Amino acid sequence: METTTKISEKRWQPGAIVPQSGVYVMHHRDRHSKAEEIVLLADKHFPQCEVCQGEASFELVRTAPYVFHDDDFHSDDTDERRP
Repeated sequence: METTTKISEKRWQPGAIVPQSGVYVMHHRDRHSKAEEIVLLADKHFPQCEVCQGEASFELVRTAPYVFHDDDFHSDDTDERRP
């Protein structure tokens, strides 16, 4: 299993595995774009900015569980099942 790659105790780099589903702030290198909040799912990879490449960073703002990972909301016709 791949591990998460942290830039610091609170920031991750593109390509690292998202440790928890939630809202993250993407900080751009040289501030070419303002910081933006994005929703990321656990066990997926942090995306790359086309301008920053591997020099962007992500900071967790708040956790937010993915509804289809909760057995109370799972339906048989949903392909979004937690591994």
